[in-house]
Amino acid sequence: MKYIFKQIDNISGHSAETTIEFSADYLPDILQHFEMFLRGSGFHPTGTLDFVQDDDCDTAKYQEMYDSMDLPKGLNAN
Repeated sequence: MKYIFKQIDNISGHSAETTIEFSADYLPDILQHFEMFLRGSGFHPTGTLDFVQDDDCDTAKYQEMYDSMDLPKGLNAN
């Protein structure tokens, strides 16, 4: 399958575009390309992207962390 990830940013009135286009058949390959896309878009997360079982994840802990983040207006659900 073919995938396209695209980010358009308006920096000081100038549009900057980051696009990654690739073909992949397996989820680990897609996650690897998405991680590269995030890095190319200016994000530098530590660790790797992965899927975890819902029952293995403490959602309350992550909700508390999300609620305490200082996000730009419009991004915080609260």
